[in-house]
Amino acid sequence: MSTKSNELNFDADRIIDALRIAMELDKRFGKERVEMRRSSHKGWHFRVKGRFSKRKIIKIREEIGDDRNRIKADKARVRIGARIGILFYYKNGKYAGKWEKLDLKKVWDWACEKLGV
Repeated sequence: MSTKSNELNFDADRIIDALRIAMELDKRFGKERVEMRRSSHKGWHFRVKGRFSKRKIIKIREEIGDDRNRIKADKARVRIGARIGILFYYKNGKYAGKWEKLDLKKVWDWACEKLGV
């Protein structure tokens, strides 16, 4: 997990969210700026290289459609000056994967496997 407090990142546990977020990040920022990894749960984490203000991070995450509860919690953290965008590397006895360059085919193949297609 990155220690930067102003990292733009997303947590996508649902198949549709992972596909949508991956494609939108590719469109907005390009593959060279976006990294992904398997989450410690059941989906994907995405992050965008660069520095962003906390307000900009929340705005972009709302536009793209990050998890609503995660956004709500981060809005509360912004109000008290706390760190936002927490992604767990280790959770419930499982580790997240290694960060790698955005690969839409890999996310697509994962989605197809999960859907049995």
